[in-house]
Amino acid sequence: MAKVEIPIEVARKFTKGVTTHEVEASDLQDILISLDNDFPGIKEALNTGLAVAIDSSILQDWFLEEVEQNSKVRFIPAIEGG
Repeated sequence: MAKVEIPIEVARKFTKGVTTHEVEASDLQDILISLDNDFPGIKEALNTGLAVAIDSSILQDWFLEEVEQNSKVRFIPAIEGG
């Protein structure tokens, strides 16, 4: 299972503050669907203003990115440049 970490702000609103979750998924879309099944509304929150790091690689176009069985996936605040 992939280990998924979500920001504390999202966790407080949807998961009673739990920031780490184990998710069976083959890509990030599956992760979002699985989390949203357990915590309705979290998919939209994770799609808004967040970047994703898979195994320490930060991705910009991440929605269909594949994940491995032991991947570490982190949703992190996106950094905006000027």
